[in-house]
Amino acid sequence: MWQRMNQAWQDPVKASWWKVLLLIGAYLVSQILAEWGLIQYGLAQSGIDSYDLVGADLSDLVYIHPWAFVILEAIALVVLILGVSIWGFKLFDWTLNKWKLLVGGFAIYGIMYCYLTIYDQVLIAYNPAFETTQNQAALQVSTQGAPFLLTFLALAILGPIVEEILFRGLVMKYLLPQLPWLGLGISSVIFGLLHQPANALEWGLYAGMGLILGLTYLKTRRLEYAICVHIINNCVAVMMMHGL
Repeated sequence: MWQRMNQAWQDPVKASWWKVLLLIGAYLVSQILAEWGLIQYGLAQSGIDSYDLVGADLSDLVYIHPWAFVILEAIALVVLILGVSIWGFKLFDWTLNKWKLLVGGFAIYGIMYCYLTIYDQVLIAYNPAFETTQNQAALQVSTQGAPFLLTFLALAILGPIVEEILFRGLVMKYLLPQLPWLGLGISSVIFGLLHQPANALEWGLYAGMGLILGLTYLKTRRLEYAICVHIINNCVAVMMMHGL
């Protein structure tokens, strides 16, 4: 097992590192432009002349348009899929047995669930008033004006696919193809930071999740397993947000 996890990634792409960085840059630009477009749409609909970007909150996007988060994630996915296709990054195995994927996904999620349960107790021990992470609280506020199905589609389906393509598929496999463990570490660190932790302990929670997802990809060499685990986790989180 360890020998395979130490192996360099297969399916090499020439000069893949700068292509990965360029594609990540394109993703970031697309998100900025999409948010700007949604804001302009909201201003046009409301008749307001200006918008305080500095004081803005993510929830404003939902009030501007209930499809806001779905639109953002869909644009991100299209940009990433186009870049992956143009440069020949091989991330998916369409011959993978779907039942094996589902069973494996739930089994690995069981490990993640145990990790999250234990880590929650650590956060409570550190802060007895702890209820949820800053990231989770922000998502609850940001999506409260959107229909459940739209929130589910954006956060539980599209979001995990986008994040796994970015962090596991691109960063782990193609940014540092000869250094799989370094790629795992970098992707986990950035994954933790992306979730806007309030402190080092909250960062550790998300970095640990990234580590589990990264190890899943490193062991199976199939991005679909990491996507499956991530989707299951986010499905549970979204349903808990809505009291289901």
